[in-house]
Amino acid sequence: MPTYLLATAMLVLLYRLVGAARRGDPLFSARTVGRLRTVGWLLLVGGPAASVLEFLARFALSGTAGSGGYHAELDPARAAIWMVTGFGMLAVGEIVRRGQVMRAELDEVI
Repeated sequence: MPTYLLATAMLVLLYRLVGAARRGDPLFSARTVGRLRTVGWLLLVGGPAASVLEFLARFALSGTAGSGGYHAELDPARAAIWMVTGFGMLAVGEIVRRGQVMRAELDEVI
């Protein structure tokens, strides 16, 4: 369930970002940078947290489901995928922020 909640939150934030893009000129705005950073941090922190929570839930459930004792496997690749995606969103946010600064400089020149 934590992974589904994380994915839903990410999709809602991205949907709002796309909606703002349709309504105006948000490409190099501070709001766009903030939303991209929010999505990035959500993925960077929330992804591994969701993986750990699911691992703990599987571990607790395994002790009650059978007679073999407690057993669960933690897949570090799932957490790594979320983290790489989060770093990617933070990188895009930084690129957009730099574009915002360059746009402001260009407006001063012109």
